[in-house]
Amino acid sequence: MKLVKIYTKEIYFIEALKDYVTINTKNNRYVVHSTMKDIEKKFPPAEFVRAHRSFIVRIDKITAIDHHFLIMDDIQKQIPISTTHRDDLEQRLNMI
Repeated sequence: MKLVKIYTKEIYFIEALKDYVTINTKNNRYVVHSTMKDIEKKFPPAEFVRAHRSFIVRIDKITAIDHHFLIMDDIQKQIPISTTHRDDLEQRLNMI
């Protein structure tokens, strides 16, 4: 087993894949055997928000919301927004 130190400020999003989650930075992807519920507890809620049942995103990496998707800084990935998490997400982003 290999342990890798990842700074939370480098994380863009976390994605659920069955019994695993992937932690995605700008240049790397790390696979962890965990559930989204457990992994969500490990990250500071002031910095991360749940956008979808399969996605947790770093708030300061979000640049825009395009209908049902989040646009992230520097990466070519659209993160879906579920209706369940949309209101909380908009409140956390302090949208005008």
